[in-house]
Amino acid sequence: MKRVLLGLIIASAASGLTACSEVNFAKGVKSERERAAAAAAAENSVCPEPNQPCDHADKKFENWELSFRLPEKIVAYKSYRSAPFYAVILKKQPGGCGELDVDPRVEEERIKIQSEFPSRKVFSENSCPNWSAVDYEFEGRRAGGGGGIVYSDYIAVYAGATDGEARELLGRLQQKYPQAEIKQMTAQYRLILR
Repeated sequence: MKRVLLGLIIASAASGLTACSEVNFAKGVKSERERAAAAAAAENSVCPEPNQPCDHADKKFENWELSFRLPEKIVAYKSYRSAPFYAVILKKQPGGCGELDVDPRVEEERIKIQSEFPSRKVFSENSCPNWSAVDYEFEGRRAGGGGGIVYSDYIAVYAGATDGEARELLGRLQQKYPQAEIKQMTAQYRLILR
């Protein structure tokens, strides 16, 4: 009887150790997944500090672009997207281009507005045909049914990673910029030529 009882206790203990090991292993896998997700998120996170762009060996972000982290090795003709972020579009501009593939009037105004936001990147998108430029995707940018681009020339300010942050910023800006609106965006870059 003692042998049977001792055998049951040993079997029960071994079973418990196996269950604990499986739980710890599952936690380890989850932690590994979480670490991988965090690394991926860090890889494409935006860099909202105006004086600290995330330049890359293959992409120097222009002053009017919101930069984001690119993978160490990037492949030509593949699109790279940032993590989603919120921006407040301050102004829409009439289209126009200059020598630098940017509308000089928009850039002059963007620089002026940037001085109001020392810790938030003010960026612009121009309808200029610049193949190496960052562009931004957001709901309502294009007309429904695959139509043309509705928002092609605008100045925006980085508003944070959450809707709450963006709404707080919008509340502070609406008196000066009554047409301001929040958009959740992703930035996109594609290396065309090396």
